[in-house]
Amino acid sequence: MSQYTVTITGNLTDDPFVTKFSGDKVNTRLRIASSRRTRFTNAKGDFEWRDSDTVYMNVELWGQLAINASKSLKKGMPVIALGSVCTDTWTDNETQKQRERTYLRGLQVGIDMNRYILASQRMDATHTPEGIVLNAGSEALHINKDYTVNNDEVIDETDLEPVEPVSLDAVRENSDRESELATEEDAVANF
Repeated sequence: MSQYTVTITGNLTDDPFVTKFSGDKVNTRLRIASSRRTRFTNAKGDFEWRDSDTVYMNVELWGQLAINASKSLKKGMPVIALGSVCTDTWTDNETQKQRERTYLRGLQVGIDMNRYILASQRMDATHTPEGIVLNAGSEALHINKDYTVNNDEVIDETDLEPVEPVSLDAVRENSDRESELATEEDAVANF
């Protein structure tokens, strides 16, 4: 991972894509289009602004930042993202070719306030406050892919017998009984 932070500004090309994993792990992916604006003189002599050199950057967010971003951002919004540039490499199972992807591991994401006025609401550690309406009326987190595992659906193929939990009192009683047996065995052996 890059040791330097990078800041990119631009517009979201799609709604945030949310993936949920086992536990409370949430991942949100954003795609930002960023371009350089240049002043251009048209045929009539009027000045116009044009976008050039468009760069598309994928941004990956984790944890509470991922949840808050998915509830607050929509396609087309101007955003500012700060993070580290990362590259993942792997071998494709079908073609056996080396593949890679470069993305921004987001540390902070915000809305570019050149075109927006915002109201804010402090969030608890992992809970949405009651009464707040986020993401066009949706209070629930929209999850595109869910990789959580329901324990009832897990198939145990180990053929091990389940172990019943034992109380601490039962362990103590068993320990006392073992010491009594050891004392009796010593007495019989010394007889």
